[in-house]
Amino acid sequence: MSDYAHPQDLDADTLMCRTVAHQWDEFTPINKRPPSFGWRMSFRCLRCGAERHDIYDSFGDVASRQYVYGPSWVKLDKEVRRHDLRVNLHSRRRVLARRSKRKKVVA
Repeated sequence: MSDYAHPQDLDADTLMCRTVAHQWDEFTPINKRPPSFGWRMSFRCLRCGAERHDIYDSFGDVASRQYVYGPSWVKLDKEVRRHDLRVNLHSRRRVLARRSKRKKVVA
């Protein structure tokens, strides 16, 4: 089995984040020590739960950046392009829209 995923292998939230980027929200982590210099800003994605921890120096430049991904985050196959992700996202949305229409007709 390959260590790399294809668009159809991703859950809906991970696919959305990989396609259009994360939906970051700032938060204060309780398990991170204060940086020895500069200041930290931490963000968590509201969709997939990924975290980004930035440390800025006194000039406001990024001194370090760390990402922490959840269990649904996987490496994509090297041949997967952003275009492939958009096509897969669109296909899933069309299927959901059709299912939604069917439910309304039956109700």
